Parts: sequence; C-alpha cells; structure tokens
Amino acid sequence: DRLLAAIADRIRSLSKDIGIASRYGGEEFTVILPNTNLEQAFELAETIRNSLETQAFIGPQGRPAYVTISLGLASFPEQAQETKSLIDIADKALYQAKKQGRNQTVKAK
Repeated sequence: DRLLAAIADRIRSLSKDIGIASRYGGEEFTVILPNTNLEQAFELAETIRNSLETQAFIGPQGRPAYVTISLGLASFPEQAQETKSLIDIADKALYQAKKQGRNQTVKAK
C-alpha cells in the first residue's frame, strides 16, 4: 500500500500543473488532461514512466524497490465522445502496452 501511495504521489506531482490524477482501482491510475492533445499526453506519460522507472522507492523491509509501468492513452473527442467508451479505448491501449512487453506507453488508434 505504501508503494502504491508513493507512486500515486509521483504521478500527481508530475501532472498537477495540467491534469487531475487519481487511483482508478487496484494498481491502476488515471490522469485526466483537459486541453491536452494526444501528443502532449504522450510526452507527459513518458515523463511519468521514465521518472518511476529510475526512482528507488522504499520496499519491504526497507529495501529499495524499482517499478515499471505500462500506460494506455486515449483522447476526447477524437477517439470517443462518451466517458465509458474513452476509458474502454484507453484500457485496450494499456493492455496492448502490456502485451508488447510492458514498461511502455501506447496511444489508442
């Protein structure tokens, strides 16, 4: 739980000036980026991914823990006009990132 909280803090701090970050469930997070196009969202996603990948977090028994993340991006209104559809499309992109080997960002098509 502490590791997830630390990851959430990092995501929040990196996106606070342009978006709203929240834990979506389990080990999933969302970042809503108003007035941000897909390319700008990709840049932020890669900044977050690279930041987390190189950060040593405090893991079990005080040992350093390193994490990687997979990200899926979708854009309103280009790819969906409804919230559920947008989330579903982003989720498919996320699972594509995982399928392709993890630790990467995939933009929905």
